[in-house]
Amino acid sequence: MDKNITHVNKTKKTVTQKLWVVGQYRHGKHKLSKSNKLLNGVVWDFQGVFSEKSQAIKACRNWRYFVFSATLGEELSDESCQEESAFYPIER
Repeated sequence: MDKNITHVNKTKKTVTQKLWVVGQYRHGKHKLSKSNKLLNGVVWDFQGVFSEKSQAIKACRNWRYFVFSATLGEELSDESCQEESAFYPIER
């Protein structure tokens, strides 16, 4: 079971929760949701968010699904980055 990381300061106790996000990699032509424009290239679809890593892995249906961890309430940089916790649980 994944555990929450707890940070304590002098004025209040804050709990930071680690969550597991599941997405699906797709490539090809994709219709944008609010227009008739087509996007040609690589996109990923949000598939779900889970409190347990094992639940996230179970949600992966084929090799195109990936999992990565995120901390609730934590903003990420606008810069492209390689998330160390990201992985594809099902091989081709």
